[in-house]
Amino acid sequence: MTVLGKIRGRLAMMVMIMAVQGMSGHVAVNAYLQQILADSGLANSAGPFAIGIDGLRVVATIVAGLMVERFGRKKLFVGGGLVQVCRRSCVIEMSKETVICRLT
Repeated sequence: MTVLGKIRGRLAMMVMIMAVQGMSGHVAVNAYLQQILADSGLANSAGPFAIGIDGLRVVATIVAGLMVERFGRKKLFVGGGLVQVCRRSCVIEMSKETVICRLT
């Protein structure tokens, strides 16, 4: 068996993880967090809120790690991916309705 044959499953999983991360929008939130907080009226105290959000990310990471140990990686990954696909299709349908409503 070639080296590529041995790691094909892992390679496919890495590609799917990157695709799911791209759909989640976390990069955009990280890039614009200070601006989002400032636009929401928290201009003077955006720093502490950003630190608080990072603290929530740490807690979420710990909870996610415990869930992986309990339920397994594949089940959670496939389930989370399906939820994101459903959510994305709902958002697309809602945006179509908004466009239709604006045209009439």
